[in-house]
Amino acid sequence: MHELENRRKNKKNVREASEITQEAIIITDTTGKIIFWDGKAKKLFGYSKREIIGKSMDILLLKKHGEKYMKNIEECRYGGEAREVTGVRKNGDKFPLEVSFSCWRKGDNIYVINIVKDITEKKKLTEELREERELFIEGPVVVFKWKAGEKCIPVEYVSPNIKKIFGYDARDFINEKIRYEDIVHPEDLERISSEARLYGEKYGYFEQEYRIIDANGRTRWVQDFTITRKKDGKIIYYYGYVIDITRRKELEKKLEEERKQLVSIFNGIDEPIYVSDLTTYDILFANKTFKNLFGKNIVGKKCYRIFQNLHMPCEFCVNDKIFGKNFGKVHIWEFQNKRNNRWYRCIDRGIIWPDGRKVRLGIAIDITDKVEAERKMKEALEKEREFKLRTAHYFFNPIAIAKGYLQLAIDEGNDILPKIERAMYAIDRIEKVIKNIIQRGEITE
Repeated sequence: MHELENRRKNKKNVREASEITQEAIIITDTTGKIIFWDGKAKKLFGYSKREIIGKSMDILLLKKHGEKYMKNIEECRYGGEAREVTGVRKNGDKFPLEVSFSCWRKGDNIYVINIVKDITEKKKLTEELREERELFIEGPVVVFKWKAGEKCIPVEYVSPNIKKIFGYDARDFINEKIRYEDIVHPEDLERISSEARLYGEKYGYFEQEYRIIDANGRTRWVQDFTITRKKDGKIIYYYGYVIDITRRKELEKKLEEERKQLVSIFNGIDEPIYVSDLTTYDILFANKTFKNLFGKNIVGKKCYRIFQNLHMPCEFCVNDKIFGKNFGKVHIWEFQNKRNNRWYRCIDRGIIWPDGRKVRLGIAIDITDKVEAERKMKEALEKEREFKLRTAHYFFNPIAIAKGYLQLAIDEGNDILPKIERAMYAIDRIEKVIKNIIQRGEITE
């Protein structure tokens, strides 16, 4: 009776401890068989008490972790020391756990109290802190803190990675052997100083791009973002960071050169050429020939407005023919522009513009003269066809009549004279038609 009372008291104490702590409590024997399972463990792993009591602890852990942990439990090793393992929920989801256990002797029995904690958020926070450290201590971002000053900028802190990026020792800035303005390119110093004072006072932050000179004497571009701290209305500190954007600037310069070269080539072509944005329909470029047709100030305006005088994209727009799976393929089509009534053969293709976006390159070849020539040719062919039909009628009809009467005269043998006269009349009609064709170019009798 006394033993049963003690067992109830122990279970009560465990339950009370479970309610106080944030971790789940799982009690096993030294073989790992679960004999106590609290509500937090149920919430953590998804097993009810009925499902888990009597089962082995290793089903809650990734196999390789479970085998090692079970061995430690059997030997009661590392008691009280938290171990990071991978837990496995009832639905198979895996998640990081911290597990610590202690051996508890009660008479001849040994029990193992396992304290289990989900450390998913801890791991996430640790990873974020690691990324922040890589960014601000080891990464490409150099962090500064400096006092406000009129003639100089006393630096109070600069992240150590400035050595790796720009070649300077952070301690030289703090000891004032080097001042921040000493490394700014002389041509940019006045501009960024005035902007810093103006925008720092007005907005409490500023963002700039400027050049600096690194420890090896090379010019490098940086992007600077700085916020201010004020006291009694006066700026006392600047907190900021700079990022080396030299590579980006070099690429921008290269892209600009490529764009200028592309524009130069397009402007040298006599056919109208334009480039428009796929999604906004804004005209990004139009060569001189195109501007001469539709106006000088058309860049930045909607293509459907300028080219077709419409208020929405054209119903016959061929963007779907040159983008998506057809990107890079040429689409050729013809249409009449209702604004100037000229006919064009359009050669469209999706290309990558120097800024990286996909755009529509269009070349419009004026084929109005060709279309007009084809129309006239069609009319001439139609007249020729009509001429041939009428000619055939005027020739073959009298000939058929003449032949008919002559055949009657031959067949009947009597009353032959009227039939021959009628045949001669039909032949006379043919002669008249031939004379009119030769003399007047008309098919008449």
